[in-house]
Amino acid sequence: MREALYLRFAGPLQSWAGPRAAGFVTRTNHIPTRSGIEGFLAGIFGLPRGDFPEWFSLLEMSVRVDHPGTFCDDFQVVYPRYESLDFQQRLYQILTGKTRLAKPGEITPDSGNSRGGTQPAVLRRTYLAGAEFLVRIACDDHIDELNAAMCSPTFVSYLGKKAFAPTFPIYLGIGDSGKLKTLPAYVAPSQRRSPTPDREQDRDNYRVTIHHLDPFGGESRENAIAIPTVDSRDEWLKQVGAALTRRSIPQHLAH
Repeated sequence: MREALYLRFAGPLQSWAGPRAAGFVTRTNHIPTRSGIEGFLAGIFGLPRGDFPEWFSLLEMSVRVDHPGTFCDDFQVVYPRYESLDFQQRLYQILTGKTRLAKPGEITPDSGNSRGGTQPAVLRRTYLAGAEFLVRIACDDHIDELNAAMCSPTFVSYLGKKAFAPTFPIYLGIGDSGKLKTLPAYVAPSQRRSPTPDREQDRDNYRVTIHHLDPFGGESRENAIAIPTVDSRDEWLKQVGAALTRRSIPQHLAH
């Protein structure tokens, strides 16, 4: 099997840019996006926005949903710029064929106001709370570079937004790609479902979904994958540490 790098994305809040349903509504995706993971890697390498190496597109990325989390809302008051409002207006017309008229009290462009409007607008954003994902990055030729960057990142890592710090550990180690289906999940006793008489094995197995992200924005999914569970974080750390390895950093890759 191919070698793979394993990461854990978990924290109080996460934000993975999803589609904008309207001009003032931004929703997070329900799992980390490929572009979000590439941005995470760019941060640990210290790469500027848009200057990613070509081999990023060759990485095989998969996300295992250990805990899906819940969506929560946040509201922000801003002064949108005229250019942003104009773009949203044109996009609405293209998608619906309708002319969108400003509603009473809605912000309207005002070229005399550098902030773009006479009144503030309320933005609604959704985030993921309490989610935990296992991210596998499989690679043939650049595993040592990824390992070195994760061991000594250039910039502080975050989960979609700079305000959303991850819970440690983030970097779990290196192992074969098949371990995505064998590494345990931490499931507190209060989160476990009571097994039915004919499904006693569900006491020790926990079912997850695995998403495979391709470089072109597509996705394939494996549902109801049974994986082992542990009921303490210490035991989880022990088992994951035994299953994965950390490599020393080659001299030519050391900072």
